[in-house]
Amino acid sequence: MKKILLGLMVSLALLLSPLSGALRDAQAGMSAYLANALAAQFFNGTAYTFPTTIYIGLYSTCPSGGTGGTEISFTGYARVAETVGTTDFTTASGGLVKNAVTISWTNTGSTSATAACYGAWDASTGGNQLFENTLTTTQTINAGATASFAVDALSWQFVISP
Repeated sequence: MKKILLGLMVSLALLLSPLSGALRDAQAGMSAYLANALAAQFFNGTAYTFPTTIYIGLYSTCPSGGTGGTEISFTGYARVAETVGTTDFTTASGGLVKNAVTISWTNTGSTSATAACYGAWDASTGGNQLFENTLTTTQTINAGATASFAVDALSWQFVISP
């Protein structure tokens, strides 16, 4: 039987239109909050209530371990809600699941903002960060521009030991 490691590899490509094309991510992972909740459920029997909606957002300053960082700010920005258990995500296979819908933000303001990271939370504001990822290249989202994760560009993979 294969053992599932309590680690998570996250990969993404962020398409920015009409800005430059795809970005690649650096090593990513789950937040300390989620790692502790899963470990407590698995090893201590402490129930964890999984969210029914995951909210994807952007950072201008990256967090570490799910704390700190500065969420991006521009007119029209809000975390994007994706519903768990629907066609918003692909069916898990080999420990891998991807976004099955485009996830977008449009800067409707008059000033630009720079995205350095993204995160996933269990609430539309505040809440607990579940995952974070640092982009290898920061991206400026100019006024009037739309930043998007294309279908299959955002993925989470639980690493399965051999």
